[in-house]
Amino acid sequence: MANFWNLALFLSFFPSIIAGPINRAKDFLPQISISQSREILEPFRAFTLLIFAVIKVYCLGGLISEYLFKPIFANPTEFSVIDLLVGLYAYAIQIYLNFSGYTDLVTGIALLLGFRLPINFNFPYLALNLREFWTRWHISLSSWNRDNIYIPLGGSRRGFIRTQINVMLAMLLSGLWHGAGINFIIWGACHGIGIVALNIGDRYLGKGWIAIR
Repeated sequence: MANFWNLALFLSFFPSIIAGPINRAKDFLPQISISQSREILEPFRAFTLLIFAVIKVYCLGGLISEYLFKPIFANPTEFSVIDLLVGLYAYAIQIYLNFSGYTDLVTGIALLLGFRLPINFNFPYLALNLREFWTRWHISLSSWNRDNIYIPLGGSRRGFIRTQINVMLAMLLSGLWHGAGINFIIWGACHGIGIVALNIGDRYLGKGWIAIR
């Protein structure tokens, strides 16, 4: 059983407390030992991650924001449909660069402090569908939602319809986690509807029903 100070460190570990990765007590608490001296872990990887974070957030993400989606989003009626699509995809790329760059930053800092954080991104935009996307995007949140929302609601154990309801509830709460606003709830609902549609297609049309599955 963890003592008070170990638990306090786990709950207040500053690199990942704001936006993840989400630490699990079973993985993080064993890394804490008051009786052992702390040492830097994988220094080359740590500094590489810090460099990647700067490149992603301030170089690539900053350039995309400044020259692509911000000008287009500021005056959308002045641009063509192609330009609007470019701005939309540029925004998606910038979100990924910022979020994954932040993860690289805090993972590198954690290694310098002697702790390992879970992997949080695995090339999510290479996913072939939304189900696979959520195994690659914010992985620690996806697994937390699965273990603490989806499975306690019944998971897939209470029939097909109840399973889809559980998926929708988990995705709505995932959207709410990303931001306390109606846009994020709608975003979560869209992802939930997409996953439910894939599940329905698999059930009634067979698992090979869509080529991009």
